[in-house]
Amino acid sequence: MTAAETKSPQDKDKITGYMWIVLIVSLMAYVFDALEVMLYSNALVDIKADFDFNFTGSGLVMTLSLLGYGVGGIFWGPQTDKLGRIKVMIITVLGYAAFTGLTALSWNAASLIGFRFLMGFFAGGEWAAGAALLTETWPAKYRGKIMGVMQCGWPLGAILASAVYTAISPSFGWRAVFLTGVIPAVIVLFIQVKIKEPEAFVQKKELEKQGLQEKVSWTEIFKGKLLKRTTLFMLISFIGLMGYWCIITWIPTMLRTEGGLGVSATAIWFILINLGCAAGYISFGFVSDKVGRRLSFTIYWLLAMILAPIFVSLSTSSSMMLPIGVLMGASMGYFTGYPLYGSELFPTRLRATGMGIAYTGIGRLGSTLGPTVIGIIADNYSFSVAITAMASLYIIAVILIWVMGIETKGKSLEELENL
Repeated sequence: MTAAETKSPQDKDKITGYMWIVLIVSLMAYVFDALEVMLYSNALVDIKADFDFNFTGSGLVMTLSLLGYGVGGIFWGPQTDKLGRIKVMIITVLGYAAFTGLTALSWNAASLIGFRFLMGFFAGGEWAAGAALLTETWPAKYRGKIMGVMQCGWPLGAILASAVYTAISPSFGWRAVFLTGVIPAVIVLFIQVKIKEPEAFVQKKELEKQGLQEKVSWTEIFKGKLLKRTTLFMLISFIGLMGYWCIITWIPTMLRTEGGLGVSATAIWFILINLGCAAGYISFGFVSDKVGRRLSFTIYWLLAMILAPIFVSLSTSSSMMLPIGVLMGASMGYFTGYPLYGSELFPTRLRATGMGIAYTGIGRLGSTLGPTVIGIIADNYSFSVAITAMASLYIIAVILIWVMGIETKGKSLEELENL
């Protein structure tokens, strides 16, 4: 009988200071993950002019960055289950910080694409490691809420990217903006000193050493009952990521080109929308712990499908643009559901593997076409037409989660192993 199994219900639900440290570290790692990715979105107009890209070319650079993210998810997910949550988090944070800094030295389109791809490769491994670490550290009772806090790292990082770009670019140019990307490397020191591998992971590795449990292969997520879960998670991840990247990546450019806004005004809009995202991530955690994972996904996906086309159809002078924009951002709260639901669908031995391959890997690889498709449609029609078409995909995700999904709300790690 394991230590986890001998704990009383009160002990299992007890929150410790160490849990807060793990949450803060996971949050900050994801904040900087988002910063590294979203710096390009903010600097896109300047980079487009510097390298003489059209919208299609600009979208292609982001697409290849996301391709790196997907490849990284496929590679680092199994490595996280093999090497440990902490080791992979340290390696990936150092990697994405280094290649964001190197982006500033890009001398042509090929070097820009190469640096952004490698940034994505390392950033793609951090998310699954952080989600697995939180799932295996915090009690099931609070899982939705703490995942909501971790996911806030993305809009907070996006806001930070906008603030950094607005503060630095006018005086020093877009290259200086990317040099700030090396700063996140400092959190590695804190991770090394303060964080240890979760008990569930350590026990799993100990059983493998003693020969009491076979070493697992990443291919197990495509076998037996896990095949259906992997397929579902891959498909809903693809749709959710496609929707996000099609909408959020292009909003700064849309506001400047079609809306006629300047750099500062666009930055304010971007910050407001991402504050809405943060509120949505937090609220999803509470809603999902109350009504369940599947119904929560349904509510937020439908809101995104309705609000995104309304937002892009409004004039920048419309009084409705602010509330609709913030609500649209809040509808993106469904992203809290991915680390939450994914960590519950896959057992400890395959937790990071399943999330890394299905979400960060295959799901994101499929969604990499999104920014490029939006760019092509915008070149020929408008951003409004492009984003409206992409938003309609959310209804497919709603159908899938009710046909193929299971409810995992409130299940302990022990219960999830046998689900």
